[in-house]
Amino acid sequence: IGALIARTTGPALQTAGKLNSYLGFYGPRTELVNICTEKSLLRLFCKDVGIPVPEGMNVDLSQDLQEDLMPLPPWVVRPDSTLVGKKAISLCKSFFELATASARAIEASANSTCDIASYKDGRDITSFVLFESGKANQLVVWEEINEFASVNQDVDFLLTAVSLKAPVELNVDVKRRIQIYSDIIANTFSYLIYPVALSWRLSGNGSLWLIEMHADLTGDGILDQLLPLVFDKSIIDPLVHGLLCSQSADSVCYNSLKKILSNSRPPKQLNKVSPNDSNTKRFPT
Repeated sequence: IGALIARTTGPALQTAGKLNSYLGFYGPRTELVNICTEKSLLRLFCKDVGIPVPEGMNVDLSQDLQEDLMPLPPWVVRPDSTLVGKKAISLCKSFFELATASARAIEASANSTCDIASYKDGRDITSFVLFESGKANQLVVWEEINEFASVNQDVDFLLTAVSLKAPVELNVDVKRRIQIYSDIIANTFSYLIYPVALSWRLSGNGSLWLIEMHADLTGDGILDQLLPLVFDKSIIDPLVHGLLCSQSADSVCYNSLKKILSNSRPPKQLNKVSPNDSNTKRFPT
């Protein structure tokens, strides 16, 4: 066995991380898993290494929220320790919505806390990278189209996954910054050869923030179902074989994956889920 991987976040990913750390395998280890699953730890990590991240705070049920101590509104409220992707993620445009949203997020969080962060308007861009010897090798970039849908008369906006667009071309400056920040992260985990998805928020004026990291090979059927429709090839097979068969940076399997994803293709937009009722009020992300 060369590596243990988990295709889901939460306890399965935490277990894989602990076993990889203990046994010295090449899969994601505890240090990486922790910042990929806990928003508060990711924010601390980013601030420590100089990667832009939205301002936010960690909250549990014992705390009374005080508006003057909050980051700038509107706010995104999320489980701090993710168990199910996109579950209990809310957009709050007024302070009075925070109590309900935070209680829901805390209930869905593995560590019984939630993350309240300033909402940044913009595009959801994900760069799928291979960490190799302290460098981030960019494999493919896609854009996720997500929406906050109102479930209660223009309040209580919950995150809904809609579609994915891939591949996505970014301007030179944005690509340069993503590469710099990705290399900083990869250098922190220089002992790993492992693929990680980095989720960025890109504003209309070019501002960039890291929103999430994923060590579970992503969800929403992206690698399993959607990207294969774009590139006409299996993505998971060479990825898993690269993990299990070789830890060399010039692994035949990884080179095969790089070749597949580097092929120039016109972008496609693919539905991730069926849209909700057309009467549902939507707040675009």
